[in-house]
Amino acid sequence: MLGGVKSGNEIAHRPGESLAPKSVWNELGDLWQRIENMFTRYFGSAPRVPADLKESIVFEPDIDLFETEDQVTLIAAVPGYKLSEISVEAEPQSVTIQGKHEEFAKEEKKTLHRMSWVSSDNCFCNAFTLPCEIDPKKIKATLRDGVLKVEMPKTEQSRAKTVKVAVEAK
Repeated sequence: MLGGVKSGNEIAHRPGESLAPKSVWNELGDLWQRIENMFTRYFGSAPRVPADLKESIVFEPDIDLFETEDQVTLIAAVPGYKLSEISVEAEPQSVTIQGKHEEFAKEEKKTLHRMSWVSSDNCFCNAFTLPCEIDPKKIKATLRDGVLKVEMPKTEQSRAKTVKVAVEAK
């Protein structure tokens, strides 16, 4: 990870496996959430969230990246983000999606009982190396119901062309 940007994510994966990169901070946040749930079930309340853990909670959108004959498509789950809080940048071989939003409930005198990325200040930045060359000038990005869809048409040179190869007997 360089400057908060993940790069070189590969499109190859096992069937049914998520393409979203895993962050150690997300794993720790998930572990804390499970511990908090266990305390709530057994004792009726959970210990307070340590301040240093609150700072480490990171949002990483679930992302699917796939290729068809004519284009590469990226779909990202970004619930709670507005159009003005998301940006998409592309080059012929890569795409970067970024988002940032402010804390929903900014109150000075609140007692924190549970914390996740939902109501906190958070941002994300994911960069992907694409499996083929795309035309950045023809990209179409839409945001609907918390789902960002980025459609990236391939260049003519990178579109798959089937060539019939003659097989000779010797």
